[in-house]
Amino acid sequence: MREITENILHILIHELKDPLTIIRGYSELLKDNNNSPEEIAQFSNIISDQADYASYLLNNISTFNKLQDNIPIFLCPTEINLKEVTDPIINIYECKNSKVKWTNKIDEEITVFTDPSILKIILFNLIRNASKYTKEGLVTIDAKVLKDEILWIIEDTGIGIDNDKLIHITELYYRANKEFPGSGIGLYLVSQISQKANIELTIESEINKGTKITLRFKKNNLKDNKK
Repeated sequence: MREITENILHILIHELKDPLTIIRGYSELLKDNNNSPEEIAQFSNIISDQADYASYLLNNISTFNKLQDNIPIFLCPTEINLKEVTDPIINIYECKNSKVKWTNKIDEEITVFTDPSILKIILFNLIRNASKYTKEGLVTIDAKVLKDEILWIIEDTGIGIDNDKLIHITELYYRANKEFPGSGIGLYLVSQISQKANIELTIESEINKGTKITLRFKKNNLKDNKK
């Protein structure tokens, strides 16, 4: 088990090279005094997005270690705008695959009350999976306000998951499709920390048709924590 864990951490650390390389490249471009204001804004946004991506990878490593060592994860809930936290993550993966069309339907006024670092880990992993397993097609992200809960929904037209594999999808190191590179800890992390943050996770999928994932935030979390 220790050897497996070390291999997984090696994979996650290796992935840090991509955002760090991009950050360094665009930082060098910013040194050019001939850049237009538009270019400066563009390069700065790319650097900011990639810094968020690097932070997400580091948070994955840190959170995974805490779960493995049974170290408590302390939550600091705050009110978070769902569209504002989702858009930058979409931007990262939108650049990675031009054959996928992204649609964010989340209303700008919808907020939830939860821990921001935990929420980012969850959303990064889910959006990353949608991008990874949708070679071309559509990824739609939406949110709905119901009577007692708020739903965050991501739906893709990717390869989907067999029913017999779907029941294992949140298990540690489990990979439903080994043709794609991965560590097998993404949905495990999402499942574990969602439970700790009182967020209900639902995964629906059909092979060759796509996957729909829903996060359910209880409205009373916001009410109770504001007292």
